[in-house]
Amino acid sequence: MVRLRKRPHEVEIAELGIHVFESQHAPDFSMEMGVWRYDKLGVVRSGSGTVETASEKIAISENHVVYLPAGRPHRFVDNPADAMTLMMICFYPTAFEGVSAGSEGYAEFAAVFPAFRPFDPRLSHRNFGIVSALKLMLFEQSRRRPGSDAVIWCETLELLVMLARSRRDVPEETPAPGGRLFARTLSYLEDNFIHAITVQDLADMAGLSYRRYTDVFKAHTGRTVNRYLTDLRFNYAVDRLLETGNIQYASLDAGFGDLAHFYRIFKARTGTTPRRYLAQAQARNKP
Repeated sequence: MVRLRKRPHEVEIAELGIHVFESQHAPDFSMEMGVWRYDKLGVVRSGSGTVETASEKIAISENHVVYLPAGRPHRFVDNPADAMTLMMICFYPTAFEGVSAGSEGYAEFAAVFPAFRPFDPRLSHRNFGIVSALKLMLFEQSRRRPGSDAVIWCETLELLVMLARSRRDVPEETPAPGGRLFARTLSYLEDNFIHAITVQDLADMAGLSYRRYTDVFKAHTGRTVNRYLTDLRFNYAVDRLLETGNIQYASLDAGFGDLAHFYRIFKARTGTTPRRYLAQAQARNKP
């Protein structure tokens, strides 16, 4: 039998500095206005309600993520007819201190993700990764196996970074002709160009027909989808070529499935072959 909460969950943050839990609210759930010493991320898995602060009431509903920083008074208030189920990640910022990657990830999140402003991660192509991280954290928290603390720490940091990047992907006003869904496809391209991508996949993501998507894309970027994708892959392939000295690795790592095609693109853009380009670069860098 599912236990419905009438009062908030008692949070005990152990040495790790992070605590994850799920709270299914009863219709008469009640929470006092309070101040906490740790940051909180609330994820609405179902239901609706508000987050109340000292000065406003912010509506939240299913799928919303809301950031509640330490030291700021607030409380959750449920819609009695649609009580919420919340997944909460409670953490001290100090949990990420002492590790440069941790400090960098938290600082990026805190700088980008606004407090008390609900965000719908479905607006970002990273939505699946965000949901997966949340589920894995809850699973590890419940099992408490050797290594669980490491998984929870890493997943929390990854979640903060994904949320920050997702928030950057979805500005308050998107100038792209296709709106926010179209803008999501551009950030998807930036993150996934090393993989196989079709125009139809992008059009589906934007909720547009194939023809309409290609027209919008050309109007917004000045390039066709294939040209834009090739530019991303080529620039990355050049970097990989200079780093590895291996033409095949550079081609495959950048998403060029056909080595001959990579040679043709490279020759057309540089006027020389990858082998000669590499030899010239190495000669320039000799002491």
